[in-house]
Amino acid sequence: MPAVTDRLQQLSPELRLYSLQVLPAHLADAGDPERFQHLLTDFGFMQAKLDAFGPEPLIEDYGLLSTGDEYSHEDFESLALIQGALRLSANVIGRDPKQFSSQIVGRLLTYKDIPVIERFRITLPKAPEGGGCGRCNRRFVLPELR
Repeated sequence: MPAVTDRLQQLSPELRLYSLQVLPAHLADAGDPERFQHLLTDFGFMQAKLDAFGPEPLIEDYGLLSTGDEYSHEDFESLALIQGALRLSANVIGRDPKQFSSQIVGRLLTYKDIPVIERFRITLPKAPEGGGCGRCNRRFVLPELR
């Protein structure tokens, strides 16, 4: 599956903003849980939506989840964990969307053994050599942002 970010960058600015706004709802309405989950665990899409609209619309996208049969309990719970981490980080990433990666890693580190969370974590940008966040000498080993 082509990277969501690559496909978004090929669009005109107007169509890109429109896609960021409505794509999650279209996938949820279409009953395509695999693509919906892929979208809501794709760092590039999430960062682009945060940059364009702030944290609240992204958090609301997770509200499009239904508890229907199309999602396994584990998938539903994993996406709810990501939504919860976004809620807890909303104040910080609303002011500085570039902190999204460090905020989400710090909040989800406890859940790294859950497959959906691990697949999401591997889409995050790699830390610079030494494992820090890029602006400091810190490396996340234990969850710190509760």
